[in-house]
Order: sequence, then structure tokens, then C-alpha cells
Amino acid sequence: MKTKLDPITYEVIRNGLLAGAAEMKVLVMRSSYATLWREAGDLSCAIMNIKGEMICQGPADIPAQLGPLPFSMQGILAKLDAGTFQPGDVLFQNDPLWGNNHLPDCVAAKPIFVDGEIIAYSVVRGHWTDMGGSGPGSYSSVTTEHLQEGLTIPPLRLYKAGVMDMEIADLILANVRNRQERLGDMRAQYAGCVIGERKVLDLVKRYGKDAVLAAFGQILEHTETLMRQEIEKIPDGTYHFTSGGDGDGVDDRRVTFQIALQAFYRRVLIHHRLVIVDEIVGGALGAFQVVLVVTLLTIVINSYYVTITPPVEARDIRWVGDLWTLLEDSAIVGALQDGFIPGIEGLLRPLLPADVGAAPA
Repeated sequence: MKTKLDPITYEVIRNGLLAGAAEMKVLVMRSSYATLWREAGDLSCAIMNIKGEMICQGPADIPAQLGPLPFSMQGILAKLDAGTFQPGDVLFQNDPLWGNNHLPDCVAAKPIFVDGEIIAYSVVRGHWTDMGGSGPGSYSSVTTEHLQEGLTIPPLRLYKAGVMDMEIADLILANVRNRQERLGDMRAQYAGCVIGERKVLDLVKRYGKDAVLAAFGQILEHTETLMRQEIEKIPDGTYHFTSGGDGDGVDDRRVTFQIALQAFYRRVLIHHRLVIVDEIVGGALGAFQVVLVVTLLTIVINSYYVTITPPVEARDIRWVGDLWTLLEDSAIVGALQDGFIPGIEGLLRPLLPADVGAAPA
């Protein structure tokens, strides 16, 4: 039987999770060796359910890191067998082929066990100051593929039963600049994951596993409801938006991105296509892709060169940010910015991706 929490218990658990995510970031910043984390806070923290859906995020975290985080977590779960995870394990990756964004944003995730069962994941994504590659800081305006950006780490277990696997760590550290600082990044991410785990377990101890899991579900359902209510305020119809850029740093042909959103019955159907000069790129993937970060969420579009950001095989990422792009001045975005709608998984449920290049009906 599905547990339904009373409003007070629900809010106490929800805010306890939010406080835990905030504390995770503070700990990582205070324990990190890297100036980019310690001073700039270029990292984000979240609690995610067993499906890799984001339940809560830190209040001062970074949209470009949080937007693709569910895809990164789901990539880990697709690559690794969750049935083999043990208490103390920490999963790690930065691979765009498994849902990550650009290589310097490394994801560490710790499964949270209760009575031998995984109930959630404590996750820290941080921008490493250097990931190897052709240029210091893993940034270069002349790269044409993501392998030139730095070391690619597919989903793996960096910590096993609470102990860092130094063979894996040494392989990573041998391919990045400033070995000691990067080792500090790994340890700081581990510490942040441990704090998130402790906060979830503390809530389980006080309210019980069933109540915490019920709160996970209600958080997503409530966010979905709020999003549908905001979409309902938009008159039914098709809305168009066009933007673009002057090439990608390697090829100077102008790139134009076109979006059409169909609003109907509390849902939004999303169409988009990329135009290079006057040539329309359809649904088939080109040789390369470009990742565009759009304020809160992330979209991926087909293109012809990759500069700073890598190719991405997690195809679904590409449409997520379209709504934000088109409705920049709408009530929806105002509600997101004001915190009225939490920026978590539930807000994506009313958004339906159409085929790339498909014309709206």
C-alpha cells in the first residue's frame, strides 16, 4: 500500500533533504584543495532516487551541472549492475557517451543502503580544474573532438566498500595536471557523498524508510503538478523561437537553432532543428555534436565540430532546455527562478520530445 504523508511530515522531510544537499556543498568546498571549488563553488550536489531521478538539489548550485545530472546518473546505472553495489562504494564518471556533459564535470555517486537495500544515491558533480587534454584547464578553442579535451572516464567504482581503488585513481591522476589537487577533488567528492548519505539515513531513523520513500514520490508528483498548472496558463497553440551563433571556433559558418513548442492539455510537445547556413540537418546524427547550455537546463543539437564540449550519445538531453529557451519571459520561468517550482525531475514529466527536425502538426 502506498504511503501518503501528512503535509507537515512531508515538508519536514523535504526540507531536511534540501538542508542535506546544501551541507554537502559546504563540506566539499571547505575540504577541497582546488581554488575553483574552495572559492568559486563550481560544483553541485543532489539526492537522487534509485532510478536516477533528482529528488533535491543544493540551493546555490549550478544549473548547467544539474540539468544533465539525471542523465549522468542514469548512465551509471545503465553501465553498472546496481545489484553488485556494496555499502561504501562510490561510483564515478565523466563520459559524455554515458550521459555526462563536458569532461571536466566529474560525477561521484554513493548508494545509500537501508536494511541491505539501496533507497537513494548521494551525488556530487564538480568541475575539475584540469582533466588532461591538449590545453591547461582542458579548454582549447581549436579542438575538434572530445578526446582532445581530456581523459574520458566511463562509469566505474572509484571506492569499493569505503576504500579508494588506487589502481584506478593512479590511472586517472597520471593523465591530469596537478596530481595532488585532483586527488583532493576525489576525496572531497567522497566526503560530500558521505554527508548526503548521513542526512538521508538520519531522516530514515527519525521517520522510517517508508515515509522517506513516500516523500521522494510526493516531491516529484508535487513538482509535476506545479509545472502542469503553469503550462495550463499558456494558450494552446504552437510557439516558435530562433537563435544561433557565429560558428563554433573552427568553422565560421553560422549555426541557427529553431524551436517550435506545442502547448496543449497541460503538456508541451517540443520540436527543434539545426540549420547550418541554408542546409537543414534532420534527425540523423552528424559526425559531431555541440552541447549548448541554456540557463537552467541542457539541450544537445547536431552540428559539425566540437569545440569545448563533447559529443553526447544521451539523445534525450537535447530537448530538455527548449522550453526554457522559448518561454524565457513566461510565468513558468518566473516560477522556476522564484523557487516556486523546484528544479528537479518532476518538472520534466509534462515535456514530450518530438523527433529532431519534425515539423509541428
